[in-house]
Amino acid sequence: MRRLNVCMPDWQSAGADRTLYHGAQFLKTCLADRVDFVELPVPIDRKPVRRHGVIGHSDVVTQLQRFGRTIDQAEPETLFTVGGTCGMEVVPISYLNRRHDRNLTVIWFDAHADLNTPESSPSGTFHGMPLRVLLGEGDQALRATAYSTLHPDQVVLAGVRDLDPDELAVIERHRIAQVSVASLARPEALSQSIDATGNTKLYVHLDFDVLDPAEFPHAYVPTPDGASVERLADTIRFLAERYTIVGASMVELAPQGAGPRNEVNEAVRGVVVVALPPTVACCSARARQTGTYPDCPRRLDAAARLPAQPRRPRGESGWRARRCSSAPVAARFLLRSTPRR
Repeated sequence: MRRLNVCMPDWQSAGADRTLYHGAQFLKTCLADRVDFVELPVPIDRKPVRRHGVIGHSDVVTQLQRFGRTIDQAEPETLFTVGGTCGMEVVPISYLNRRHDRNLTVIWFDAHADLNTPESSPSGTFHGMPLRVLLGEGDQALRATAYSTLHPDQVVLAGVRDLDPDELAVIERHRIAQVSVASLARPEALSQSIDATGNTKLYVHLDFDVLDPAEFPHAYVPTPDGASVERLADTIRFLAERYTIVGASMVELAPQGAGPRNEVNEAVRGVVVVALPPTVACCSARARQTGTYPDCPRRLDAAARLPAQPRRPRGESGWRARRCSSAPVAARFLLRSTPRR
């Protein structure tokens, strides 16, 4: 089976903030002893320019086209990507959808549906639009980077809880399946939505803001009332055991903290490791040589889970500059103001 693992450190889809470039690099580092990556070059010194209602429009189109050329050369059957933003999902999802003759269901683990268009987006940032492009709507140049379009019944929104009015209208109009954070505690709720599609292969999109920032404050757009790390790990394990995962991604990681750097690293690494779908990424050469992970695809390591952490007090909407002194693993995080999607 041909597999491709890609590091796509795109950041322009989120605006002028370079945080997500470094987040993608951090993800690659976390998984370096497990996964070999092809890294796509992304310029970091160019200021995004707004065109056609999208910030960084030209840069985003160029990067998606470059991603497509990389896939065309490899012709993989499975794809695993660590990215900066959700915007890069247009290429791997649409490719795998075509590759597997539309026998694909996309599980969208995310606090946001990312169903805006340039006209409806409050921010003009493309990382709030990729799923709408995958459904065949939105900016023409961005739609042209996709290999195929999804039918709405191929999408299951999991953990989505922060919707703009136009996104809610799209979900209702197309009857897109949703599984709430609370319902993720019951695996059968997710499997019912997947089985209803009639598809046998999955793509698992993971934006770290699906997690509750009280436990994991390292998402770019931290959104209250998310899933716990343990629940996410259990859900991914359930999906891997029941279905064929042919693609997966991890995006929108923003490691931050005023505490000892190694504590922050270990807290994030623990989550990244348990969130890695065990049937997608190809083990690294180092892992194969040392025999550290002889089973490729490997099983999730339950011992790598982070302990449950005390919930933070909640304040105003947006989680503005709040400190936590009780988290035992990564102490005293400082959260920035929440960006707009």
